[in-house]
Amino acid sequence: MKDEDRLIWAGLALLILIMLYKRAATIINALNSTAIIIIPYFLFLAPVLLLLLVIRLRKGSGRECDIYGDFIVVKTRKGTIMSVPLLIEPLERESSLEFEKLREISSSMGVSSIVAISSRVSHSPLLNFHNGSKSSSWAILWVPYKGRDSSETILKATISALNSSVEGVRFSIYKEFPKDPVLISKIVDLDLKSSNLGRIQLYKEKTTSELKIDLGEFKGKLMGIPVVDMTKHILIVGQTGSGKTTTTKRIVWEAWNFGIPSLIFDIHWEYKNIVFQMGGRIYGVNEELPRICINPLLGIRRMDEKELYLIAEMISSVIDLSPSQFYLLIKALKRIKDQSSEDAVSPTMLDLIEELRGLDVSSQAEEESRSSLLRKLEPLLYSEGSVVLECDNFNISLLERTPALMEMGDIKSDTLRQLLLFFFLRRIREHYVREGKKSPYPRIIVVIEEAEKLIPGFKDPTGMELVDRMFSELRKFGVSLVLVSQNISELPTGVVRNTGIKILHRIESPSDLREVKSIIRNKNLLERVASLNDGECLISSQDFVEIARVSPVNEINVPHEAIARAIKYFPYYWSDLVQ
Repeated sequence: MKDEDRLIWAGLALLILIMLYKRAATIINALNSTAIIIIPYFLFLAPVLLLLLVIRLRKGSGRECDIYGDFIVVKTRKGTIMSVPLLIEPLERESSLEFEKLREISSSMGVSSIVAISSRVSHSPLLNFHNGSKSSSWAILWVPYKGRDSSETILKATISALNSSVEGVRFSIYKEFPKDPVLISKIVDLDLKSSNLGRIQLYKEKTTSELKIDLGEFKGKLMGIPVVDMTKHILIVGQTGSGKTTTTKRIVWEAWNFGIPSLIFDIHWEYKNIVFQMGGRIYGVNEELPRICINPLLGIRRMDEKELYLIAEMISSVIDLSPSQFYLLIKALKRIKDQSSEDAVSPTMLDLIEELRGLDVSSQAEEESRSSLLRKLEPLLYSEGSVVLECDNFNISLLERTPALMEMGDIKSDTLRQLLLFFFLRRIREHYVREGKKSPYPRIIVVIEEAEKLIPGFKDPTGMELVDRMFSELRKFGVSLVLVSQNISELPTGVVRNTGIKILHRIESPSDLREVKSIIRNKNLLERVASLNDGECLISSQDFVEIARVSPVNEINVPHEAIARAIKYFPYYWSDLVQ
C-alpha cells in the first residue's frame, strides 16, 4: 500500500472514531466502573496514536539516509539504494538522446535510471523540479546498495560508459540538484517504463562568449567581433569617407541590442541622430543641452597621495609641465587637501588657481615656474572649462542605463578636450575600482571619436605609463574603449599597442601603412588595406584576421530641429541631472 493510501485510511479511521464517540459512551455506561475509567482514556488516546502514525508515514522511509558528497544512500519502497543526480547537456547546437538507449546502457551496468526533460515531464509534480536551463535535462541513476565503495564505483563507471557510448550529449554529476533524500526516494519510486518518451531533443543555448557584434558579411559569411573580446579595446582606423563612423555606429547599435550601453565622446555631431533613435541621452556644454560637468577635486579630502599624484600627472601630461611646475602643482593640491573639510563645499579647479597664486616661492626661478604654470592653466579654466569643471553631476550609474552622447564640439581648445577626457575616464575607472566587480564582458562601451586629437602624443614616458595603467584597469572591470582615428601614425604607440582588435578601413597614407605593417604580417592582406572599397574593413585580432563589408545601421533621418525640441521640452533629458 502506498503512503498516500495509508494516510487516507488513517484519516477515515479517525473520523469514524469521532462519529462513534457518543454511541460508545452509551456502551460504556453498561460496563463496570473500571471499564468506565479506562475506555474513555483509550478513546482519547487512539486519535493521538493515529496522529503519530500519520506523522511517521508522512516522513516516509527516506528518514534513514546518508549523504556522501554527490551520492545519496536512502531507503525507498524498492529497498536501500545509492543514487546520484546527473546533468545532461548538449554538445552541439542541436542534439538528441534516445531515452531507451540511456536505460539500456545503465541497465547493462546493473543501474536503473529515470529522466526528466527540463520541466516539461508531467508524470508527477516531483518531476517539475527545474534545473534553470531549457537546454539541459537531468536524470537520477540508482543502484541497489551493496556497500558505499561498491555502489559508488558502479555509478561512476556508468557515467563513464554513458559518455563513451552516447554521442552529442555530456553526462556529469548534477551538483546543484537538491540533496533531499525524500525527493530522491519519491522519484525512484515512480515507474516511467510506460513513458512515451522516445527521443529527447536538446538545444544548446548561446552563451555570452558565443555572442557576436555583427558587423556585416563577406562572400556570404557573417562577420563580427565576439562580445567577450570587446574589453580588449578596439581601434578603428581609416581615411575620410572609408566607413569608420558607419562601423562605429554598427558596434554601438549591436551592443545596445545586447543591453550594453555606450558613452560617445564626439566633436562633430555625427552621433546625435543614432543616440536619439536608440532612446539615449545627449549632453553638451551650451545652454541648449543638458550639461555633464565634472569636478576633478571632488572629495579631495579623502584622496591619498597616490590619487593626488594621478591628478597632477594627468594635468602635467596634457599641458606639458616642467619638473618645477609639476612640483608646484602637487604642493598646491596638498594644501587644498589639508585645508578642506567634510562639511565644506568641495574645492574646484578655480580654487586650485587661487591656491597657486598664493603659494610662497623661495626663488626667482620658482616665481617664473609659477607664472608659466598659471599661463597654461588659466585659459583652460576661464573659457568653456568654467562650465564643465565647476560642478559635478557625472553619474556612471545613469550612463549604464542608456546610450549617451557627450558632444564636445563647442569646446574650442583641443587641450581642454584632452584634459576633460582624462578626467571622465578617471572617474569611470574610480567607479568600477570602488565597486570591485571585475568582468570579462563589457558593461559599458566608451567611444572616443578623433582619438588622435583627444589623446595627446606624450613627450615623456610618464604620460604613456598613465595611459597603459588606465587602459589596463578599464579592461579589467569591463569597460570597452573604441578609439576612432583617421591617422594611426598620429596616435601614441602605447594606445595602438593597448587595443586588442584593429578594424582597418581603406588606408593610403605611406606613414599609416608603415604603422599597419607592424600589425598585419600577411603581405597580401596588407596590400588589400590600401584597396578596400568604402564600407569594407579588415578585422585583425590575436585569433583571426578577416575582411568584412559593414552593414550600415538603418538610421531614421530625424530633423535637427525635432531633436532640439525634444531635448528642450522633454523632462527625460534633464530630470536625472543634479547640478
